[in-house]
Amino acid sequence: MKTLRITLLASLVALSFTQCNKASRCKGEVCTQELGANEIAGDITEAQGTFTLNYKAVASGGDFTGGMEADFYVSKKNQLVVAADSRCVTLEGPYKVSSNEVTFKDDCEYHCSFKVKRTGSELTKVTVLNSVGEILGVFE
Repeated sequence: MKTLRITLLASLVALSFTQCNKASRCKGEVCTQELGANEIAGDITEAQGTFTLNYKAVASGGDFTGGMEADFYVSKKNQLVVAADSRCVTLEGPYKVSSNEVTFKDDCEYHCSFKVKRTGSELTKVTVLNSVGEILGVFE
């Protein structure tokens, strides 16, 4: 019985080291956007880490529904990984909106833009915009 407990404990410890957040290990497409003529490169790396947020729909349309949960992973490479509903995408090339906001365009998986707001090292809000810049909803 003691051997079984030790084996079980060792297995749990080993498993905990191999578990990764689903967002940080996205095997989906890497979607890189070129900056537009009037856009300035943005940087969100100060908010590195994984953030789980809930969606509140504002308008109909898009791939997200009210109450949906998504993981947002900000990498040290200035990438945003979005993982929701068994899908994910890695986004590169954000443009600066303000000193604490950047926008990532996703023409690959969810076909929208993610306007990411941070407060210090925390990602606090992700606004989902359609192709013409109208707000579809907000992850908070």
